[in-house]
Amino acid sequence: MENSELIIWRATHQDRDHVLRDAGVLMIFSFVPFMLIFCVGGLAGLVGWVLWASLLFVPVAGIFAVRALWRDRRAVLAIELRDDAFTVIRNDNTATTYPAREVRRIDIVHTIYPSDPDTIGLRLHTGGRVEHTRPGPGTLPQGWEEAVTVAEVEVNRIYKRKSD
Repeated sequence: MENSELIIWRATHQDRDHVLRDAGVLMIFSFVPFMLIFCVGGLAGLVGWVLWASLLFVPVAGIFAVRALWRDRRAVLAIELRDDAFTVIRNDNTATTYPAREVRRIDIVHTIYPSDPDTIGLRLHTGGRVEHTRPGPGTLPQGWEEAVTVAEVEVNRIYKRKSD
């Protein structure tokens, strides 16, 4: 393999609004317990107390939605490897190139699902920060492992099993 050959790993979802759709689902699901508690409490004649208790779910769901947005704001959508340098392309349309000597380790996180296709997430440990990717396809691109070996970067594989 030549060092000038371009190898690209891409996340499965590369659109900017992907996390908004996921966080929006959290908000919608927060209204289900709200309505159940409100209706049951209304039938029991405790509308005042039930209203306050059911409203607790909305801020909790909001916190989880904001957390999802915050974590995804700099998510890596693609990693390009060429000439012993890693270029990370983020969700906010910025790109940073790290020479291979600055990348201490790459964690390949395999998530194994019993019913869905497996996914891979990558973590690049560079200097003082760790670049996290969104989940991607279950296999690495052809030539990726050889290129990382040529770049002399340590690779750590982590296997996570998810149950339904």
